[in-house]
Amino acid sequence: MYIFDTSSLKEIFHFYPKRFPSLWKSFGLLVSEDNILSVKEVYKEIIEKNDHVTNWSKLNKKIFLEPDEKEVRFVMKIFEYQHFQSSLEKKKLLKGGNFADPFIIASAKIKDSR
Repeated sequence: MYIFDTSSLKEIFHFYPKRFPSLWKSFGLLVSEDNILSVKEVYKEIIEKNDHVTNWSKLNKKIFLEPDEKEVRFVMKIFEYQHFQSSLEKKKLLKGGNFADPFIIASAKIKDSR
């Protein structure tokens, strides 16, 4: 299982389907088998723009999961560390921006332990 963050999804879309059909066939298979996942916070970051990754994400919205109870508890533990508290940009705190990193970490940690 692979849990993608925003930058990873954006990066893979530099490899256009017409030029790299075998990559996209394999990637599509992983998605259909629920081996490519992400979190709702990543989806919120992605849909802010109108590009290939946005369109793809809307078609594959099922991979962007809400955190379960264990993941939420782990996110709360993450924010006990000063490093993560300080990594929240003022913009995100004051304007309600998205901050997917702790949700990605929690998802990977909890899903890895299952």
